[in-house]
Amino acid sequence: MKKLVSILLTLAVAVSLLVMPAVVNADSPSAVGFSTEGDGTAVWSDAASHSGSYSVLLTAANPDSAAVGIPIVPVWLWLADVEQLSFWYNSESYLPGTGTIVGPDMDLILLDGSHQHYLAGTGGAVDSGGAWWGADAISGAHLTPSGTDAIWWYGTWDGTDPATYVSVTSGSHITFADLKAALSDAVVLGVVVNLDPPSVDGSGSVYVDDITVNDVTYDLEPGGVVDMGTNVLVDSIQIDVSPSSLGFGDVYPEDCSPAKTLTIKNTGSVTVNLSASTESAFYNLCLDIQGSSVAGWFVPGLVEDAVHNAELKVCVPPNYPAGVQTGTLIIWARKA
Repeated sequence: MKKLVSILLTLAVAVSLLVMPAVVNADSPSAVGFSTEGDGTAVWSDAASHSGSYSVLLTAANPDSAAVGIPIVPVWLWLADVEQLSFWYNSESYLPGTGTIVGPDMDLILLDGSHQHYLAGTGGAVDSGGAWWGADAISGAHLTPSGTDAIWWYGTWDGTDPATYVSVTSGSHITFADLKAALSDAVVLGVVVNLDPPSVDGSGSVYVDDITVNDVTYDLEPGGVVDMGTNVLVDSIQIDVSPSSLGFGDVYPEDCSPAKTLTIKNTGSVTVNLSASTESAFYNLCLDIQGSSVAGWFVPGLVEDAVHNAELKVCVPPNYPAGVQTGTLIIWARKA
């Protein structure tokens, strides 16, 4: 007696996207946050800028600090996915005063999988001597300790009160790679450039601009400033696939199921090439898509708004064991 193979295939869609760097004009109070203590100040300034017309002028006066923070796009970001982290600064007005001035540093507000809050930061930036310098929190460029990428410290806190901070690194410094390894399940909730005060009486100031997190650079500009620009659109790669599942019914070994039609429409803005994949060994062996195997199926040049109908059937080889076979077919769309 022939053995029945009952077959159900679920359809999924995947697209390969082209990712382009972005520049965010942080031009509203909700986009940039200022934080100050006591006599510390954080204000917009048109006296100096690295890009655009404005920067943020941070002034710290012993014992008070000042900081500027940026939003995270999306709302949070895996620490493990951070590959670029930097800011530009100008210490032209960062006077030595009567004590040791500590340059601006970059801080991260973090939360791990157990809902423990962490605060991590770099050593302060060196004096730029009136020029715009880029401080790189990955390589350690222009940050201290100088000449090394081991510039990070971190510790626990309650997420609101810095007084609850308890150091984990205990005065030593680690690399950003070490930080990511130590907090492998942490997400970044905020990115801050902070200016600590001098160690004794005195004050100092620094201009901060162009904070970068991965491919997004925040050009710090205040609300009310009108900057001209061009909106460069990223190619949209998108397809609709129907139906979302296919049932091929009961099929005997050495037989094929009736053909089913899969309809694929290009709903994006560019021409795409189609291909397919599946995690199922059964469907890799038995699924026929327009006379091709799953791995061999390829549709070139599906233009915008065009529809492609693909005929699918399942052919079961001799002596294949009986049972229910399920799987997922992924239709891939890539820019042609």
